[in-house]
Amino acid sequence: GGGGGGGGRCEGTYFDDVRVTRARSEDYVMSLRRGTRDVLGHVDMHAVAGLAGVLVGNVQAPEDDSVKTLISTDNGNEWRPIHPPKNSKECVARSKGWVTKTGHACSLQLQGGHKNKGVPTKWEARQHREVERRWGPVLSSATAVGVMLAVGNVGERLRSRDGELSTFVSRDGGESWAVVGEGSSQYDVGDQGTLILSARNRVPTSDVRFSVDGGVSFRECSFTSSSSSLEVADILSDPATSSSNFIMHGARKGSSSSSSAVYSFDFSMMLDRNCADADMAGDSGSDFEVWRPSSKSGTGCELGRQVDFLRRKPSARCLVGPKKLPTTLERNCECRESDYECDFCYERLGEAEAAARNQTVGACSYVCQGEEHAVPEDCRGTYLRSRGYRIIEGDTCQGGLEMGPRRFECPLKRSIAASNPQGGGCPG
Repeated sequence: GGGGGGGGRCEGTYFDDVRVTRARSEDYVMSLRRGTRDVLGHVDMHAVAGLAGVLVGNVQAPEDDSVKTLISTDNGNEWRPIHPPKNSKECVARSKGWVTKTGHACSLQLQGGHKNKGVPTKWEARQHREVERRWGPVLSSATAVGVMLAVGNVGERLRSRDGELSTFVSRDGGESWAVVGEGSSQYDVGDQGTLILSARNRVPTSDVRFSVDGGVSFRECSFTSSSSSLEVADILSDPATSSSNFIMHGARKGSSSSSSAVYSFDFSMMLDRNCADADMAGDSGSDFEVWRPSSKSGTGCELGRQVDFLRRKPSARCLVGPKKLPTTLERNCECRESDYECDFCYERLGEAEAAARNQTVGACSYVCQGEEHAVPEDCRGTYLRSRGYRIIEGDTCQGGLEMGPRRFECPLKRSIAASNPQGGGCPG
């Protein structure tokens, strides 16, 4: 779940603090400060489908009101900037991270909005209509695990002009990105992530970009003459992301919105055989490979477990088809500090606060009113006393580091202590 507080507005951009809660709990904890949203309440945060705990969100910087994009791989416990493409001209790699040529922090910034695969609910449909008026949305699919598409720019802050934006693709759940092409686009994914179709959507176009290797490379071709360019409204594959067919619709250049056109794209002729040997994934004779999402700890563990996924090799020229590819292995890891988030009434300290309290930067510190370790008034037997941390919702780690609440015995009631006001002495 999520909630907001302390909202504001600056030059048409609205922002709120984003708080999260566990299932069946009313104890909200801070996740993302100054998260951006539009006037309709659509928050610029995307939960990456198929990868538990991976979130992409936009925030408004308090010092200059610029919008920046952050990514989390642990359900919003910790956030960091998104690494720019390695061949980026705007950023330079340094020991402490990517910087601009003038020395400022540099990262990939993404436009908000969502394109949710599957049968849309009313909320998802409303988000999608709002996105069509803006830029290409952040796209991910549970049946194309790891593949993401988005529109944005590389630099200090998010830009808002089509000439300053590009379309980007990721094959590893947002860890690394590559440029698809200049400008904002509409796009969709087919055949469980092996096929991608994209076209410019802010200017009339007669060309499409497509990939048959899951976003490793893209080719461009014309679908109509330049004299009959299309103002692309959307590109759609089937909701399950398993088809090799796409539909693109929009309005003719210079025509009224009622004069529309629809194009169909079928990639089955380019990939004319079915993929084989999924049970031998990783072997040279198989069309499939095993992919394990990376982790900030370097152990391959995220949310307390390692998960391996099957996907088609980029070099294989075949169709995966509608059969869902299973995860090949899921193994729980030992608990580490990264498996914990701040408990209710606790928040992570910034540098200034940590120095003032003589605590570690990022440590969870008590922020509620009242005594931190007060004994419950109705205490009976034992009670739990928080150490400031709790296991992240959905984390399945086992053993290892223990930072959760401790159990204590309830103190004796005052009424019992006062039952013998005369104190000691033996009966005569």
